[in-house]
Amino acid sequence: MKRRTGRTPGVALLRALLAAGLAACGGDQGRAPSSSLDKAAQASAPTVATALALRRAGRVEEARRAYEELARAEPRDALAWWGWAELLRHDLRDWRGAENAYIGALEADPSLAGARWDHATLLARLERHDEALVALEGLLRDLPTDSPLRDPAELLATETRLRRLEAGR
Repeated sequence: MKRRTGRTPGVALLRALLAAGLAACGGDQGRAPSSSLDKAAQASAPTVATALALRRAGRVEEARRAYEELARAEPRDALAWWGWAELLRHDLRDWRGAENAYIGALEADPSLAGARWDHATLLARLERHDEALVALEGLLRDLPTDSPLRDPAELLATETRLRRLEAGR
């Protein structure tokens, strides 16, 4: 007989998604701290956690195959798409593939602030200023005022506006 904890089944996943979405980001690549995606993946299907563990162990090709399989099997799993995007971007340097995977994550869960931030930073890094600004302005509009993503997003939006002006000269 299962013991009831008084919690609904989705509470842990919701908490993990909120933690991932509100996590502060660091580094010049706009990479989310590994702990935010780690925590979110642990609350999701074990296969996402497995793919993430493969990536962290340096088994990048196996992780890529695991994420591809997840995308086919669970096309609405935002965390699987987000993890795949991070692998494509940071480990395989596949910018187009990463962009498509971020879009997959955002189609599955448009409220996933961490994935929105990562997508916007990729667009900015690729010097796609107008698209980056649209993504950043949408993110800033939806973020709570006390979100740790707010300051980095405002800073990147300002830098992107300046770069757009410089590129137009």
